[in-house]
Amino acid sequence: MRSLSFCLLLLNALISAANTTPVVPREITFGNLKLVLTRQAINEIQKDVEALTRSPKYYQLKIDRMHLYFPIIENIFKE
Repeated sequence: MRSLSFCLLLLNALISAANTTPVVPREITFGNLKLVLTRQAINEIQKDVEALTRSPKYYQLKIDRMHLYFPIIENIFKE
């Protein structure tokens, strides 16, 4: 679940950074964690980034889904 949150935050940051479609990097450093992505992972994330930047409706769908599921996820982590 942390990876889902991390990916959503990463995608949001990438989208906010530029008006053009951002390119997913091979390495991502988050705190003291260095994440090295495989070519397949980069391609999958890049597809999602492109869909998010092209379609405000798709972006809103992801945000709505996040608002729906994050409270459930938070309750699971509290247990």
